[in-house]
Amino acid sequence: MAKTKQTNNSGMDKDRDYKPAKASIDLLNELHCEIALYYIDCVKSGEDLSSGTLAAINSFLKTNEITADLVELGKEQNFSLKLKELIEINNNKKETA
Repeated sequence: MAKTKQTNNSGMDKDRDYKPAKASIDLLNELHCEIALYYIDCVKSGEDLSSGTLAAINSFLKTNEITADLVELGKEQNFSLKLKELIEINNNKKETA
């Protein structure tokens, strides 16, 4: 089996066995989890997010049918509300620029 060099999100190289076959469910689940954690870190950082990042997060939530019952969650626990606030802040900055 051939070895290939890949770069992960931290920029570190990883040697992995290259398999020209379909990814396993476990690998896809791991990727899904890593993407979700990355988006959570982006939102929690409080940094300005690009409109592309916000759109990607929103798309990820919609694709995965992630919803929350606003009655059950407090405002500080609601990821969707936090994302909406960030989008509004981003839009307001564009309007004033």
